Amino acid sequence: MATPARRPFSLTGADGAPLRGDIRSAAGSRPAVVICHGFKGFKDWGYFPVAAERLALAGFTAVSFNFSGSGVGAGGESFDEPERFRRNTYSSELRDLDIVLTELRGGGLGVRPAKTGLLGHSMGGGIAALQSATDHAVEALVTWSATARLGRLWRAYLRLAMALAGVLGTLLLLVQYFILLPPFAALAKRAARREPLGWTNIPPREPASLPSQY
Repeated sequence: MATPARRPFSLTGADGAPLRGDIRSAAGSRPAVVICHGFKGFKDWGYFPVAAERLALAGFTAVSFNFSGSGVGAGGESFDEPERFRRNTYSSELRDLDIVLTELRGGGLGVRPAKTGLLGHSMGGGIAALQSATDHAVEALVTWSATARLGRLWRAYLRLAMALAGVLGTLLLLVQYFILLPPFAALAKRAARREPLGWTNIPPREPASLPSQY
């Protein structure tokens, strides 16, 4: 069996900016597996590179890529595209996956696969399931801890964000009332003790004479 080689590729993603990925394959036509990472994931995170290598060594063409809204830029490991991450949607990820599949099947990635399958993790598993429901050229689907209902993922994320905001808000109030305010209160009391008690008489002033208007 020929030794698979890894080649990077760059396409135009759903948002019009670069969609970066890697293809691992040996010579000849062979089945291809496209790997879809999950929410806040990227193609070089965790076990994805290992999975791609093992698939390529087993005789498959392995394609891994970063969704255009992953937030990970050209460096491959840094979250340096937050604006693209902010604009990410389910629909844009589906378009990204369709762009990769179209390029792969058309030979644009340097191979022409005999068959095509999808492997997705977490949110990527949900995207892969949605793609395979309408793309009849997908002949195999494997998911790892995929989202069963995509709306649930965002609700859980919002609940977590609200809980963190509540904890941080409480901490800020505690810092304000028990650490920041006491020194100012002590200074205000010291200044108040220096002020004389009672009323201070202010002598009346003679009214200025007004010039006659005649």
